[in-house]
Amino acid sequence: MKLTFKHTALSLALASSFTLTGCNFIGDGDPVFVDPITPVTKSITVAGEATKGALSNAEVFACLVKSPCSTLAVGSTGIDTTSDLINALPGTTGFVGQATTGTGDNAGEYSLEIENEGAFGKAVIVRIIATSSTSMDCDAYDDDGNEDCSDVTLDGTELKTIAVAPTPAEGENSAQIANVDASILSTFATELIEADDEVTDTINVATLATKAKNASKGVATILGITIGDDVDFTKLKVASAKSGNAKFTSLSDAEKDLAKVNASFAKLASTGQNLGTEIKNAVSTVRAVVTGGSASVTTTAVDAIKKVATVVKSQVAKSSTNTGTATPATKNPDDVTEDKLKQDADTAQNQNNTGTGGTGGTGGTGGNTGSSNT
Repeated sequence: MKLTFKHTALSLALASSFTLTGCNFIGDGDPVFVDPITPVTKSITVAGEATKGALSNAEVFACLVKSPCSTLAVGSTGIDTTSDLINALPGTTGFVGQATTGTGDNAGEYSLEIENEGAFGKAVIVRIIATSSTSMDCDAYDDDGNEDCSDVTLDGTELKTIAVAPTPAEGENSAQIANVDASILSTFATELIEADDEVTDTINVATLATKAKNASKGVATILGITIGDDVDFTKLKVASAKSGNAKFTSLSDAEKDLAKVNASFAKLASTGQNLGTEIKNAVSTVRAVVTGGSASVTTTAVDAIKKVATVVKSQVAKSSTNTGTATPATKNPDDVTEDKLKQDADTAQNQNNTGTGGTGGTGGTGGNTGSSNT
């Protein structure tokens, strides 16, 4: 029995060895060698553009919604600079992909691969973060109407958007989603969506689309711009708002209007101020008044929205002149009083929560109805 046990163990060991090396026996004949099976890696491609003027050499990260990756920011523990943030995000829970925006003819464009199957079919936040190496296609204007971005400090400026990552179809190893574009307007809407307690990374495409359209209406009301019921800022196609830009020329009139609003935020920062910080302050203020309604309106909020209204109205007028297009309506700075902002805040809150209400706040004159890139 002892000898038999040894022979049996040896046979099992040899059989295991042949199996691992791709060698099988058929009956009493010679061994038959077969090719080992190579595991198939499935992936999805997420592609789009970053526009606040097109941003070249910006870092792009895909993060699951409401994960540490989507919320980590400068000021978090151990994150003191933009470089700290860029270095930390790939190792953060919820990180699923990374890329860099293109330059030249491909300025602002990105394409990233997600191979983590746990992200397939899940909602992801695309974060596009400018560094000291990032440049912007200038579509801001000085007091004389000339292109001028000399006072724009980009480091740390962030644009966001949100989308549901696809799942490869049965029998397929890949899938892709295009036009996941990020702009200032998509950043406003995405912040509102992430603030929604009902939103998780398992949200479906239809529900996300409804919430994105509602958030877009709320943002439009605070900015005093008029948009259509189906406009979704997270799917908005914009371009650098400047004369001679083919991408801008190809937009519809409504998209051109929104592109000019988007472009105007380049002048939100004055000389010596950081654009990313000023945009973050504006986004935080809009998020607060839309989610909190009139109860959240403070003198600080009034001052912040008045500043946004002043810059947007001035820059939109100048970019309209530069591009030879009609000037759309935006909020009149003189209309930003505490009482009027409270009215707009309640309207925007209702729009964000239910989708009902007007599609513009207390604005100026003229303008077109916006559209989304669906």
